Amino acid sequence: MNLKTKLSIRSSFRKTWMCVILAFSCMAMSNAQSVKGTVTADGQPLPGATVLIKGTSQGTTTDFDGEFTIKADALSTLVISYIGYSTKEILVGNQTQINVSLEQDNKLD
Repeated sequence: MNLKTKLSIRSSFRKTWMCVILAFSCMAMSNAQSVKGTVTADGQPLPGATVLIKGTSQGTTTDFDGEFTIKADALSTLVISYIGYSTKEILVGNQTQINVSLEQDNKLD
């Protein structure tokens, strides 16, 4: 087998795998659902709390009432944090409403 044939086979193999990866990525994105929730501490809303999808740069912050909305798939984990409070991680699963109560971080005392 000559070099040109080997390069052609490698190129075809790479193109096939790129298509497979792209297809799975599109399927994962199409399974994204809208997740809403409220972040509180001591029964009070936490405006400005950060809600991130773990392992990505996708996220949002809570509004004045501590509420958020984010698109995430069932396998995503939400990372909820606020300065001075312990961070929580929650698997989305089939939940469309996730309410989180954060506790003060004892490490800061």
